[in-house]
Amino acid sequence: MKTIFLIDDDEVTNFINKRIIKLNLPDVEIHVAANATEAIQRIKQRNADNLPAFDAIMIDISMPDMDGWEFMDLMETDEFYFTNQTSFFMLTSSVFEDDLNRSKTKKLIRSFFSKPLDANKVQEIAAAIL
Repeated sequence: MKTIFLIDDDEVTNFINKRIIKLNLPDVEIHVAANATEAIQRIKQRNADNLPAFDAIMIDISMPDMDGWEFMDLMETDEFYFTNQTSFFMLTSSVFEDDLNRSKTKKLIRSFFSKPLDANKVQEIAAAIL
């Protein structure tokens, strides 16, 4: 079963995104973390449990404990070598062109999406993981 990991500090956004994904990809398993620190712990635990890496990770830029850029910097380190199998997507409310341009410099980021998530964006994610 394919897996998608949503990382956003907004509960309502996570709830809505889960619903949109399930409507479009009913056979996908969805995991949610409310912040990047929790997400890192869950990613490490998944690896320690010998489970496959998440197929897709969607992360917001603005979060209180660690922002999406810091998270992505960490994902690019040798400690997280196993995330090379993962497609990363920035899903953010940022309207700054600097953020879009910065996402293009990150080797792991597949796409930069502006919120809200919609069926077209879910189909792009599906194309990357299915």
